[in-house]
Amino acid sequence: MGLDKKEEVSMKNKLFHRPILTFVLIILLTGCATETAVPATPAYPTSLSTATQPVSSSTAEPASGWENVETQLSSAILRTPDGKCEWEVWGWLEQEVYVWAFCQSGAMPHASAASVPAVLHLREDQSVETVDLPQDGNAYGVSVRRLFPPAVQEKISAHAFDVDAAQAHLALRWEDPSLTPAIYIETGDPLPLPGEPAVPAISADYVDRLTTISTLGAGNVNRLVFLTDDRLVAYGERGIEFVNMTIMQTSHPYQEILVGREGVLSPDGQLLAVWEDGKLQIYTLENGSLLQTVEINEQDGRVISANFLSDGETLAIELRPIGEEVYSHQVMFYRMNDGMLLNRWDMQGMSMVFSPDEHSMVSQAMSGLKVWSVPEGELLHTFQAVTSSATFSADGQFLAVADMGVVRILSVADGSEIGHLPEDIGAVSGVDLSPDGKLLLTWSNDSSPARLWRVSDLSLLLELPIEGVSAGVFHPNGTAVVLAGNGAIGLYSISTGELIGSVDDQFPAIAGLSFAPDKTLSEGARLAVLYGINTDHSLLVNWGIPQGTRQFMSDAYSAISLEYTSDPYGIAVGSWDGTVQMVDPDDGALLRTFEGLPAQVQAIQQDGWGQMAASSMNEARIFVLPDVNESSGREVSMSGGWVSALSWTCYLFAAPMDGSVWVLDETGENVVQTLTTMDDGYESYLAVPADCMQIVAGKNQSIYRWQTVDWEALPTWSMPATITALAVSPDGSLVTVGLADGQVQLLERETGTLLRVLEGHSGEITALDFSPYGNFLASGGTDGVVTVWGMK
Repeated sequence: MGLDKKEEVSMKNKLFHRPILTFVLIILLTGCATETAVPATPAYPTSLSTATQPVSSSTAEPASGWENVETQLSSAILRTPDGKCEWEVWGWLEQEVYVWAFCQSGAMPHASAASVPAVLHLREDQSVETVDLPQDGNAYGVSVRRLFPPAVQEKISAHAFDVDAAQAHLALRWEDPSLTPAIYIETGDPLPLPGEPAVPAISADYVDRLTTISTLGAGNVNRLVFLTDDRLVAYGERGIEFVNMTIMQTSHPYQEILVGREGVLSPDGQLLAVWEDGKLQIYTLENGSLLQTVEINEQDGRVISANFLSDGETLAIELRPIGEEVYSHQVMFYRMNDGMLLNRWDMQGMSMVFSPDEHSMVSQAMSGLKVWSVPEGELLHTFQAVTSSATFSADGQFLAVADMGVVRILSVADGSEIGHLPEDIGAVSGVDLSPDGKLLLTWSNDSSPARLWRVSDLSLLLELPIEGVSAGVFHPNGTAVVLAGNGAIGLYSISTGELIGSVDDQFPAIAGLSFAPDKTLSEGARLAVLYGINTDHSLLVNWGIPQGTRQFMSDAYSAISLEYTSDPYGIAVGSWDGTVQMVDPDDGALLRTFEGLPAQVQAIQQDGWGQMAASSMNEARIFVLPDVNESSGREVSMSGGWVSALSWTCYLFAAPMDGSVWVLDETGENVVQTLTTMDDGYESYLAVPADCMQIVAGKNQSIYRWQTVDWEALPTWSMPATITALAVSPDGSLVTVGLADGQVQLLERETGTLLRVLEGHSGEITALDFSPYGNFLASGGTDGVVTVWGMK
């Protein structure tokens, strides 16, 4: 009789992203002579031949012998030691060997049989001590993830075992008991191990092996500065980066000094000031030696910024007093050679900006923009303006400011307004004046273009082909400008507006990331990353992992959330206008658009049957992806405000801002349960293990958990900082928590025990996701960097 294969197809994909492929065949062979087709695989045992799978270099006979292996497999699979088995070795790690086995209890036609993957645990003498099998039913996919490394999972999902050949050889062995298993005939070894050990999936058992596999992007840029020797410096959350616009390369030469601290260079680039926790240190960069340490009294406040003055002797430090209002900073002037405090005064504001001659300084206060005389420390003028950016002319006579998006030119001498740019040009977030004061550069971090203006009559000269700009500066020679935006730092001609050259690895803060659910391990992983938070200008990049190649990069979508759905539906991006756009993962082209949500799309999740949920204010909508006529979906109303998190694993879980967690049935139609947390008004995060036994919710600084059997609450875990991202490993053993302080904490799922802290991000963690096989963990943050973690 042939084999009747029982398969339980994945609810999300074919790669164990949720329980899949129950290929455990407990078959009662009754005498029927029918034949069932099997997957096309090489004839047994060529899939394990020495031509394609190198065997162990050892030629010594294992202490166990094939009889021990067969007895243990038969006992575990058939519950009798008297069966016969055929098997293939698919990998090994330490004292574990991963096989697929086919066992029969007797000769045909009256026998029981089973074909299953198995884990053999070896003793020191290489005999088999125990055998682990995946659970049957809905738990099969999860247990496969827990038992087998990713490369073996891929073979399991691909049916990479020739059952017909195994059955045929067993028929011969039942007729001739002197015959040995085919694997022993082929190799002379009952367990011929491939030459390299398997790479395990990320789990609670192997967190100590986690390491950085790749880093995508060099980070964000929030300020660009030319030093006196014309070197370009980019400041961002990743630290200090030098940008060589001649050869289009970047470098981070001071990371060992910075070690995650904030810092600023002197105008000539010879000194570096760094600060953290009430201490500011000044280094001489020629030899990396510590020049001076300035101890900041805790009562004086926390260091916000520092500025080297051109006299080469003085350092201005901006401090925010602990517990005071935002607009109450102080500025302190220290002598660098001995750390002596020279002067201090209340800025009555924040964000100090000095004029080139350092005679004037501006600070932003609640009452307006204040202009100070630096030598006297006296207030000169207060402009009625709320600025996001301010810059002095080279002679210090006038000031250009972005005031609530409107650009104004102000006189420093008498505080009058000289003029302003048209108010219909869009919101302007940054300004800079040319070295000769004749040209004005404006840019925006949204979809408005960067522009060059003539200061004398405030006329527009040209628009530059770049949007989503985070920083800009004129080149010292006045012939070009440098702008950071659209994933690059670009040098543009001010006469033509053409791009002269660019460094293409600078990205804004990360709004979301999602792995492709149905790529095989051999194909490599795809990771969609959405860059840009709280702006209508965003970048969508589909990365190839671990190589770090870009499949495409697009700025065509004004998005806030995303989900990589299964083929052929594409990457779903949730927009500010309440639509969900499906994007081709190969070229970034728009495939289709769903609509109907009342406002911005907060979260997106796909189930295992081709449905997709998207959430907004007090509702979610369910869209049927295979339906080509679907456009507006089905509304699911709920209360609690913005529904900021979704998870669709067995149930549809939704978390509004009021602290509740709504549980709907697997169709998303009926409310099953409503759960509550103690934190109202904070962003919510959800993660549900693939076995659906628990719900994990993050809110404020607490991790809440419930068991789904009876919806009883489990003990709450407290975190050291605000939770900003959450994910559970595919095997369900790890709860991964991203925090506002840049940490990624790995917790054991059942106990909450902290197993490891992953560090390297310089800002808040904003997104976490595991690849379907569990071989990669991606973390993204406000520093604009995606770190891909994997096993050593």
